Amino acid sequence: MAMPDINDPRIDPRIRALFGAMPLAGPQEDATDRDTLVAEANSEEALARMEGVTAMFEAADNETIAPMAGLTMRTETFTSSPDGNSIQVQFIRPDNDDVV
Repeated sequence: MAMPDINDPRIDPRIRALFGAMPLAGPQEDATDRDTLVAEANSEEALARMEGVTAMFEAADNETIAPMAGLTMRTETFTSSPDGNSIQVQFIRPDNDDVV
């Protein structure tokens, strides 16, 4: 899958600025096996990288960058079929009854 074009005019300028500052990870090599992949994902380096990404997203979750005024947000839980997994889907839409 190709990396998204950060200059795509459809991207909100605030998001463009946020993601434009992020270093891009290169393509990941195929895993040797599941245990190796799990070990790599739980390495000190990978966990530190994840903490940085989490901190960046938490810093971006504010009214200046992503104002919620005029929006309604709700989370619905669905059960998949046939396996019965429970998933949550977050819906964000304008705070009105218009069709979007």
